[in-house]
Amino acid sequence: MFQTKLDRWLRENLVYEHHIKVVSLPEKLPRGVKVSEITSPNYQYLLIAKKKQVAERLIAQLTHAGSVFSTKIAEGSHWYNPLINNKKKSFTFRIFWWAVALVIAYILYIQISIFLESEFFFKAKQDLIELLGK
Repeated sequence: MFQTKLDRWLRENLVYEHHIKVVSLPEKLPRGVKVSEITSPNYQYLLIAKKKQVAERLIAQLTHAGSVFSTKIAEGSHWYNPLINNKKKSFTFRIFWWAVALVIAYILYIQISIFLESEFFFKAKQDLIELLGK
């Protein structure tokens, strides 16, 4: 399915996380980075940055310090991932069609309520009652 720019932006900013494995922690970490220890033969720490800009700052800092690191972009575990990160359906188009369906349902509701209050409906109802009553 076609993915819009909004779909890609939502996926990049809300779904994906930047996982950076390092041997040793840098002196100062940028704001928004979570640290966890891992059991890996090559790396000791996993740094998780949810935003791309934070990850780029951290990578620049690690490169400048000459640290050994490995990067990976992974899908985070959020409750809204199936809504936003559906490979077969565009989130933007689903929202658009839901909005169109709601507008059409509202217009139909207004038209039916106007029809139910009309004199034509009142007379047709009275005629039907008389027809069925005899």
